[in-house]
Amino acid sequence: MVVWVIVCVAAFCVVVLLSRYVIRSRWMSIIGAALIVVPIRKTISAFHEMHNTQAFTPKPLKSGVMMSDAAVRKLLEENSIIELDVLEEGRAIKIGTSSDYQRDSDMFFDKRYYIDNQEYQDINQVMKTLQWTKENEIEVSLIDGITPDKWAI
Repeated sequence: MVVWVIVCVAAFCVVVLLSRYVIRSRWMSIIGAALIVVPIRKTISAFHEMHNTQAFTPKPLKSGVMMSDAAVRKLLEENSIIELDVLEEGRAIKIGTSSDYQRDSDMFFDKRYYIDNQEYQDINQVMKTLQWTKENEIEVSLIDGITPDKWAI
């Protein structure tokens, strides 16, 4: 993309110089203007496309897999860092765990649980806060950005 812009700007300069000093034609100026408009337009559209798409944020599915409270608890307890997109009362929320680590150690510490922006120190608080069905299940649409059917749970 950058190379294309540089080539078009150089071609524009050559055409302008030729039209002013050598050929003295209006058509050469029009061609030069056309050469510079195309890369500017491509650059602007690429910029808008880059900022309008969220490539790194997976969108939750409209429906998910029903998981039991025991399965959700097991996932949260056994993983130091994990995130589940849960569908609760028609809206998507994020639940998960986060932990700290030291550079020279492979052990995680200071494990915290969260629901959206609210942090909890105890998993029991998280389990009580979530809205479970009568069967003690909740609908999970993504686990770490991957649909639950791809996980071996």
